Amino acid sequence: MLKMLIPLALILSPALIPLAAKAQDRTNIARVSYADLDLSRAADRKALDRRLARALDEVCGKVRPGFINPAPESLRCQAEARRAVATAREQAVARSAAPVRISAVP
Repeated sequence: MLKMLIPLALILSPALIPLAAKAQDRTNIARVSYADLDLSRAADRKALDRRLARALDEVCGKVRPGFINPAPESLRCQAEARRAVATAREQAVARSAAPVRISAVP
């Protein structure tokens, strides 16, 4: 039986959210950039969510509502990846809401 592992973590660059899924000996990775988004705005958070959904489809395979028999591995991969990416997404949004501190020496 196919076993899915979803290691997910933000890498050092705060402008990328990597998604990784390992199936057998093959690893699929999608990096989702949000450098062009202002995550303090609702519209840009929705844009990030759309990008993450496309990346999940790319990494795990599409799970289409209404299909009688979606692949169990794909369903499991999507569920695990969504749980894992939720934390990374919330961290990215929280960082965007943090105040910017500027200091200057006169």
